[in-house]
Amino acid sequence: MVYLVGPPATGKSTVMALVRDQLGLVTGDWFRLWPDQHGEFRGQPLEDVISGEVRGLSLGIVREGGYSGTDAIGMASHSEALRWAEQADMPALVLGEGRRLGTIRFITAMARRGSVTLGYLWAPQDVLDQRCAARGSNQNMGFRLGSATQAQNTVNAARSLGAQVLSFDTSLVSAEECARDLARVAQGSARG
Repeated sequence: MVYLVGPPATGKSTVMALVRDQLGLVTGDWFRLWPDQHGEFRGQPLEDVISGEVRGLSLGIVREGGYSGTDAIGMASHSEALRWAEQADMPALVLGEGRRLGTIRFITAMARRGSVTLGYLWAPQDVLDQRCAARGSNQNMGFRLGSATQAQNTVNAARSLGAQVLSFDTSLVSAEECARDLARVAQGSARG
């Protein structure tokens, strides 16, 4: 699994879309991943753009503009995602990003099943403030700081589990460079 975490406005959705592009993957129609009473946990098959062969799974739903994300799935999705991570047959490659499943519990459950690489995207607070203002974000500072803390806690837990963590200051490194490095990891995971 390659999963992206970080505060809002660090470029997680943009980077994940570029990772898919670099891997030559498109997403198919979303579907429920785990049969539960809420049916909130959703994903999409990752299909080879040339052959149409399913090569993995994208967690979440691709939103308008082509951006995937777990934050687009329902609030009740976390408990279903944990059960899925603990019990489901895992595809060769799982991609995901976002706060909703970027938790210590979910990353730990996935690490018990296989290789996990966390992409940690961050930037100085003044850069994040400018990006949020430029995109017209209405997220308050408390939410944004809470998201940053959650991401850092998840990174620390992932490191303690022995998971690979690739850290990117997105004020210095382009989305394309981040995606290139993450796609290399994903290609190795899909083969392994």
